[in-house]
Amino acid sequence: MLGLVLPVYLNVTIDLLTAFILLLSFVMLSSKWISFYIHAYGIQSFLIFILTLILGIETHSVDLYLVALLTLIVRCLIVPYMLLNMMKKFNIKEEINLSIKIPASIITGLVLTVFGYFLIFKLIHNFVPDIIINSAAIALSLVFIGFFMIISRYTTITQILGLLVIENGIFLFSVILTPTLPLIVELVVLFDILVTVVAMLILSMIMKIKTGSFSTGMLNRLVG
Repeated sequence: MLGLVLPVYLNVTIDLLTAFILLLSFVMLSSKWISFYIHAYGIQSFLIFILTLILGIETHSVDLYLVALLTLIVRCLIVPYMLLNMMKKFNIKEEINLSIKIPASIITGLVLTVFGYFLIFKLIHNFVPDIIINSAAIALSLVFIGFFMIISRYTTITQILGLLVIENGIFLFSVILTPTLPLIVELVVLFDILVTVVAMLILSMIMKIKTGSFSTGMLNRLVG
């Protein structure tokens, strides 16, 4: 949206969408059920699809239309299907192991969100309108929360979802700041998501074969 002058109603719509996108990351932090994480990620990705589509309509960008369509197919459909199918195929238990309990996780998420807003405000508040500051801060907060999910959840699928939340944050940041980003860059990012998910699922299956579990909690010492 950098350099774009959007109608007030559109700014409000984008603010609401990004707020719900952030809220869904807290929904993940507040749950111990893997399928809940997967569905929350799918809805979060769908909201990013809506936001991208709105910006595409406003800027009359065919590239953004295509990026929005691929976002819908890859993030909202293919990735959640792969993760849910893995749960069913390998009979992964729903409840996950947490190194940091839910109340502390939510508080940490709030702290990371405030820190993200503070950091973005300090870096770009002199150069961009408030609407971009708010959305960019939420995008950066998603990155921080994704990292936190990786280190605070022991199950490999939730760690994969943490990585995907980071990617959602990076993608949202790029769409907010530079909606005219070259299409090839966005296509590479989407392809990278599929490669990453497939690679992580293969590694998870190898870990299951070697250790009998999808939990990384036992991987706390070197064996030699």
